[in-house]
Amino acid sequence: MVGNEVLLRKEMAASDLAALISSIKAQVTVPVTYAEVWEFWLSNRELSDAVDFVTIHILPYWENIPIRADLAAAHADEIRKQVAAAFPGKEIFIGEVGWPSEGRMRESALPSRTNQARVVAEVLDLARREHFRVNLFEAYDEGWKREIEGTIGGSWGLFDSEQRTLKYPPGRPVSNFPAWKLQMCSGMALAILVFGVAWLTLRRKPRQAEFGSWLAVGISATTGGILLGVAAQRMVYESYGTGGWLVWGSLLVAAMASPVFGANALMSGRAPPSFAELLGPKGYHTESMLVTMHGLTLMVTAVIGTATALGLIFDPRFIDFPFAPLTMAAVPFAAMTLLNPPAKGSRPLAEPMFAGIYLAAAIYTALNEGTENWQALWTCAAFILLAVTLWRARA
Repeated sequence: MVGNEVLLRKEMAASDLAALISSIKAQVTVPVTYAEVWEFWLSNRELSDAVDFVTIHILPYWENIPIRADLAAAHADEIRKQVAAAFPGKEIFIGEVGWPSEGRMRESALPSRTNQARVVAEVLDLARREHFRVNLFEAYDEGWKREIEGTIGGSWGLFDSEQRTLKYPPGRPVSNFPAWKLQMCSGMALAILVFGVAWLTLRRKPRQAEFGSWLAVGISATTGGILLGVAAQRMVYESYGTGGWLVWGSLLVAAMASPVFGANALMSGRAPPSFAELLGPKGYHTESMLVTMHGLTLMVTAVIGTATALGLIFDPRFIDFPFAPLTMAAVPFAAMTLLNPPAKGSRPLAEPMFAGIYLAAAIYTALNEGTENWQALWTCAAFILLAVTLWRARA
């Protein structure tokens, strides 16, 4: 194997690469090839004479038009036949083909354990039936790639990088949520806690709770309960290094706290906290520890969410979609804004700026990612809820 994706990275001209391959071929007695993404073979056909067989890389997830998992094997076979027609008499060896088990969607291409298992099984079955050689990408997750390529870069292995365990052992059901029982129980506990806080709030400060308030509490509790396990699992896979764990761990804590504090606010008729209540001068600053904690929850959500929103605008290729924790945090705040609107006052500067970024990110991301990317659309919906909440803030 002389060279790997050299043309893709534009490290060498095709003519120089062909000369290098030929010079090495003259010095060895084994077959010689070069590995490259399939499109570059078709656009540099002069390499054919230099190699004994053609090695192509086919990664359906990374195609310019991403391929769904259920179509990935057929796509790989179609590309193999197309390259074979362009290089008659040469064996076409698929040097890389696979599917990621974790990470962000690209249009309709969804990384998941079940999709990875499906693609690998169907490609191997096709290779047996069509009698061609294939090399799976890859054996082990390459965790170090997550620093430069995000979650998706380190999630292509059949084995986990930490425990070296097979992701889906033969004969066992494949699940995207192997710890679903723990996730379900944790979500139920959070939902019960939210309802408990609402009930205790009414006991301590008796008032006539309207149906809308209870409905909002129910929606917040249900949303948080359903998404807690998803958010926690994604935090585990998407956090890299101390900074990553700090950021996504903080967002998860804020997401769990939001429905709890929101239940108290909805039942007591309190409006969403403003940044001025935490950071403003004397006369604006709150003395309530409860409001302070609630405000910190909003600030953590706003800051981390805004960083993600800006990433999705300027460098979206490897950015994950935090749809689960953002939704958990945004729904209670949006419900408070609707049912307990802020009192009349001056419009602050910070909140509308954040709201503008969220709205711009929602519009751009929806257009850039396409209508088939439900992770992106869901994240955009959470952005809009946060934008509405922050826009209506008053000092």
